[in-house]
Amino acid sequence: MVKQLLYGKNVKVNVLTKENGGVNIIPIADRLLPFVSANEINFLAFNLPSEEYHNELYEELKVRDDSSRTQPLNIKDFDTTFFQKQKMESPNHPYNGVKNQVSIHTHLRTQIHHRGTAGRANIEEIKQSIKTMRGFLQSTK
Repeated sequence: MVKQLLYGKNVKVNVLTKENGGVNIIPIADRLLPFVSANEINFLAFNLPSEEYHNELYEELKVRDDSSRTQPLNIKDFDTTFFQKQKMESPNHPYNGVKNQVSIHTHLRTQIHHRGTAGRANIEEIKQSIKTMRGFLQSTK
């Protein structure tokens, strides 16, 4: 329902949360993705991280980075150029079984997409990665 409301021109949607005995108002209009995402709304409204929202943020960062290139980068090269070199994220996570290759963001993306070979992503790590990637998107807004 909320996702559908966001398409309305005359509708304003806010999330109200209790915080320190008061009410905090979060305007959904401040979302970061260029499309309406139920996953983003769930994160803003309920602080609910999801693999799907992690994927949406990761892909949005990659699309923005690729838009400045003649050829899109593969996942490993994107991690090296964007997360490691531009954002100074440490490559202290494995990629294709090799230690210290990629950032936490790419490691989690690989776990989400390749559970059978990369293991299962930890929800707390996903939540922290989401917060970090949201920060990266906010700085490019």
